[in-house]
Formats: sequence, C-alpha cells, structure tokens
Amino acid sequence: MKRLIIIKILFIVLLVFSITGCDDEISVPEGTLKVVLKNAPDYNLYNLKILIYSLEDKINAIEERIVPNNQEIEIDLNIGNYLVKLSSYPSYNNLYLYEKAFQIRQDNITEIIFEINE
Repeated sequence: MKRLIIIKILFIVLLVFSITGCDDEISVPEGTLKVVLKNAPDYNLYNLKILIYSLEDKINAIEERIVPNNQEIEIDLNIGNYLVKLSSYPSYNNLYLYEKAFQIRQDNITEIIFEINE
C-alpha cells in the first residue's frame, strides 16, 4: 500500500513537471539589423543587394537579400559580429559598393546607414 502511494505521488510530480516544463517556443538570443539606404538610385534602373557575413567567415554569406525599392530592410540575426556588403543587382562583376562591420546585441536594433554617392 505504501509503495502504491509513493508511485502515485511520483507520477503526479512527473506529470506536473512535464506540463509546466514544456515550452513550445525556444528563445534564441537575437537582435535586429536595420539597413537604411540614403540617396539610393531609382530601383527601376537596378536593385541593391545586401550580403551578410559572419566576421569569422567572410567568404560564405549567411544571408543575401534584395532591398525592396532600394529603401530599407530589417533582418533578425543571432547575437554576434557581422559584416554587411552592399552591391548592385544584377551585376556582372558583382561590384561591392560599400561594406561595414557591425555587432548584433540581444533585443536591440542595430542601424547601418549607407550613403549612396552616384
């Protein structure tokens, strides 16, 4: 009888821990990168593309985006140190116009402003 009571108590404790311990959403420490383009050319001529690299690997881009209407874009990234390159798209020689290093901090917005000089 005593054994049955202990098993019931353990079962209830395990049930409570399994219900309260399950988190549907795993929180990843991340922040936001906001890229702002000033004096960008008319997007009907060509679009601008940003490529994001980890500072530890400047060869393989971890993110590549066309900037809609050559205005601004926001990207969520894990915390860390990055490099962003801005280029024209399409581009036959993949000309990089600008590049900047930046740091993403948890729950913060890092703003990068590119002044486009034609």
